Amino acid sequence: MNQARPTAAKLTPTSMRAIGKSYERLRAAGKAYRAAHWDETLTSTRLARRLYRLENARHAGLLRSLHIYGSARPKAS
Repeated sequence: MNQARPTAAKLTPTSMRAIGKSYERLRAAGKAYRAAHWDETLTSTRLARRLYRLENARHAGLLRSLHIYGSARPKAS
């Protein structure tokens, strides 16, 4: 079965800003997690890790929706 490949999305200034904001949130969550990483038993560390995983998934989802990352990215032929 031939499936149509998604076409690469042209990035608009709005989508570029959305990627930038998402990346900054991901970086901030990563910094908070690394700062609290020394004791995995603390609630703050578990919350920081949960926030980091959430932001990472959100950022990856944004990139996938824009056909930049993951299985939604068009294959070079």
